[in-house]
Amino acid sequence: MADMEPFTLVEEKSDHPIRLFDDFADLTSAKTADHDVQYLVALRHANPEMIVTSVPSPNCNLLTFANAGMAIAELDTQSDSVSKWRGYVGPRKRGQQGGLTDVIFFAKYHYTWSGEHFVLYTVQGMQYIIKEPAEGEHVLGHSSATDTLLATIGKWQVADENVVWVYDNYWMKSRELWNSVQKAEWANVILDEGMKKALTSVSEKFFESKEVYEDLGVPWKRGIIFYGPPGNGKTISIKALMHGLLKQKNPIPTLYVKSAPNPYHIRNVFSQARQQSPCLLVLEDIETIVTPLTRSYFFNEVDGLENNDGILMVASTNYLDRLDPGLAKRPSRFDRKYLFPAPNQHERELYCEFWRKKLAKRSSVDFPAKLCPPIARLADGFHSLHRPRSNTGFRKIRCKAELSASASGTATLFLLSLAVGLFHYEIASLDYVFPSCIHSLYYMNHHQRLNLSSRATGCANIKATPRIDTLLNFPAGLEAPHPLLVLFCEF
Repeated sequence: MADMEPFTLVEEKSDHPIRLFDDFADLTSAKTADHDVQYLVALRHANPEMIVTSVPSPNCNLLTFANAGMAIAELDTQSDSVSKWRGYVGPRKRGQQGGLTDVIFFAKYHYTWSGEHFVLYTVQGMQYIIKEPAEGEHVLGHSSATDTLLATIGKWQVADENVVWVYDNYWMKSRELWNSVQKAEWANVILDEGMKKALTSVSEKFFESKEVYEDLGVPWKRGIIFYGPPGNGKTISIKALMHGLLKQKNPIPTLYVKSAPNPYHIRNVFSQARQQSPCLLVLEDIETIVTPLTRSYFFNEVDGLENNDGILMVASTNYLDRLDPGLAKRPSRFDRKYLFPAPNQHERELYCEFWRKKLAKRSSVDFPAKLCPPIARLADGFHSLHRPRSNTGFRKIRCKAELSASASGTATLFLLSLAVGLFHYEIASLDYVFPSCIHSLYYMNHHQRLNLSSRATGCANIKATPRIDTLLNFPAGLEAPHPLLVLFCEF
């Protein structure tokens, strides 16, 4: 066999260096679910002198930042197209109006912030920010202007100014709850004065006592429980606590937990609380949070090796007897329990006086101060949800706010639902016909009925004796037709 001739590998020389990224882009440019690489390549090809930065929308959302008034985003439909869904979004609350809105999948914007101008593309959850490079910056590097914008948005997103962190299977910031807390001052809370002072003291002293805890060598953490029937002031007292802590020289934030049904939810709650400490951690309806599924994990988070310094837990429950003994009877977790009972006579009078002042400017409502004590006596056993302490009691008290009879006997009946312990009211307008001789004050017990016929009948059938003012010591001088009618409805 003849010897093979030696050969030489001749490399083809090229003025263009190998670009592996081109092969990478080509190999990943088939129709796939993630097109980020293709979009990035297309934008760099169209803007070779610009820096293109890719940012996931959930990380730093530029449009949310602009919608909050922090920047300006102008939609550009002249140089590119737009893809969006158009649909109706219902009202957040019954009685309000819904409206039409867009869900945008692809759009181009001219974005202005702090004197800097950017081009922004939003494409299915991704954002592409185009910015000319500053001196010394490379097109494949970072843009200092873009980085400053992203850092500002990131800090704004995690800031707790004018919001309350709420956990309902995930963390979210609630401006609505923050606004509600601003109105919840102790002066507007109808509660035993001793209880108010105790609750204010326990919260303020805790956050002022870090050095005391350290000197004693005990963890700087604490838990208290608010319990009692629904509607007796637990929630409004928590909001008043939150309000007071936010007004301190060094404001204390609140984390409000509504739902955390699984162990990993409990982990998320305490991780955020440790990051925000010192803080108030509110556990609403704790019996729904600490369940057989989450019990052990919750106790480990409270008592475990991780540092919970600066966390004051406030738990609320309507059913203290249903709580795990590890919650209700373990001092190292929740060392104090506060009962919120049905309001007493004095507190009910304060409720009546509160609403009397609130309605003072309504010309259609005549609510003299001397009616507050008798109405409060009528409401014994009631609280804000109109539930009596016994099923043999009454369900609601409805007080007529105005009864003005004309010569023909036609009257307009305005019913004011006076909810003892509840900070709201309802006004309903009904037309009835009353004989001019009918007195306006009647006592109704749960064995009797009050039948008010409609205008068509031409008369009213009122079955009620005796007069309420003679039975309940109404102030003298309330002669018919005084604008008050009290109805007891059977529970």
